[in-house]
Amino acid sequence: MPRPRIERRVKEPPRFQRFKPVGIPARLSERISSTLDEFEALRLSDYKDLGHQTAADEMEIFPSILTGLIESARKSGKSDGER
Repeated sequence: MPRPRIERRVKEPPRFQRFKPVGIPARLSERISSTLDEFEALRLSDYKDLGHQTAADEMEIFPSILTGLIESARKSGKSDGER
């Protein structure tokens, strides 16, 4: 039986659910999905430029879990040819 999922703190959820390049129809765009946890991990570490420990403290998780979220988010953003 898997462990129950722990709620993580997300201070600023994204204002939009979808993003796409300007001028390209959505039907021609590649779809990439990420979880809210992954979004928050990237926002804190990349956009806010926080260290892993500080970002993990903000989300109230262990730094190793933050690292896994960041790796998962970056992996889902690569196309099949890049993996």
